Amino acid sequence: MLAGALLLFACAAGVLAQQVIQGDANLLHRAPIRYPTEALRNKVQGIVTVEATLNERGVVTDARVVSGPAGLRKAALLSILDWHYAPGTLSPAKVSIEFKTPEPQPTLLNGEPAPSVVSLSPRLDSIPPKLDMGIIKSIQFFEVSPLVREAILGKLPFKEGDSVQTDLTERIIEILRATDEHLFASYQLLDFDGERRQFALRISYSSRDVPTAAK
Repeated sequence: MLAGALLLFACAAGVLAQQVIQGDANLLHRAPIRYPTEALRNKVQGIVTVEATLNERGVVTDARVVSGPAGLRKAALLSILDWHYAPGTLSPAKVSIEFKTPEPQPTLLNGEPAPSVVSLSPRLDSIPPKLDMGIIKSIQFFEVSPLVREAILGKLPFKEGDSVQTDLTERIIEILRATDEHLFASYQLLDFDGERRQFALRISYSSRDVPTAAK
């Protein structure tokens, strides 16, 4: 095994850049929320509030922006127009999305940049890495509704604090696909004491929901 193969992170992972703070009750599917490049570059932040019209099946059929920074309105609207709530959800639904510029991504101790997460998604061209034996220290959900969150937690063959084996990644992908084909999984190395690694399992609707620092 080559020396230095393990990454030691010098700072915490970047925080989520877009967060639904109102309107996710009964939400079954949420399309990715893109942070506009120009707004990110200019550090435009704020809360966009949208009123969404739903049909009897819970599908958003129309939406209008009520308030929010001009540079962020279109991104919020485009996402919400592709949302799907549980059938029978009251219409209109009021949705508020908070946009925050992400913190800098982690770096190696030698100052070189490093990714905050390693992908487990089968949509990537490369074969996803498998976890060595270690501990799932935390299970983190990003922009996932309470209904979907509970469904996933009920299917996972482990809980926070449990040890995991190297063949677990494929099982995680199967569970997410069975719950919602749009879900994406990744993990972050939190700590390594020389014997046991500790990981955070991160679940979101898109790899882009876990932001990197703006250039």
